[in-house]
Amino acid sequence: MTKSVFIDSSAFIALVDKVDKRYTRAKELYETIKNEHAAIYTSVTVLSEVITRARYKLGTKVAQTLLKFILKEEKYGFLTILWIEKAELKIIGQIMKKFPLIELSFTDAHIYWLMKRYKISAIFSFDSDFVKMNLKVLS
Repeated sequence: MTKSVFIDSSAFIALVDKVDKRYTRAKELYETIKNEHAAIYTSVTVLSEVITRARYKLGTKVAQTLLKFILKEEKYGFLTILWIEKAELKIIGQIMKKFPLIELSFTDAHIYWLMKRYKISAIFSFDSDFVKMNLKVLS
């Protein structure tokens, strides 16, 4: 049983894109995580990334539906949205340097920092970079 899980943008996209080859797996995994009563997290940087990606890939209506879903999950206590603090900017930059072969995005470096800071045990993602960062990946 996983005590806490961070949800990345690739997982959110797979949850709403019915033509995504990972759609069924994403739905099953999300339900399992909720049924296990794991603490579920995401971040404002992931929200920015995923809503923008959904908007351009799937359209405005899907992006708005996804945002409503995420906000509803937060409202009912199933999901916590973590924010970025000014003091973390330098740390995130250092993390980006720590993994030079991955070409880490700002958002992914922020995720790495949040998982370490809050001791989040796994990440729900279809992004292979997190495996290279030695994080426990659920996919």
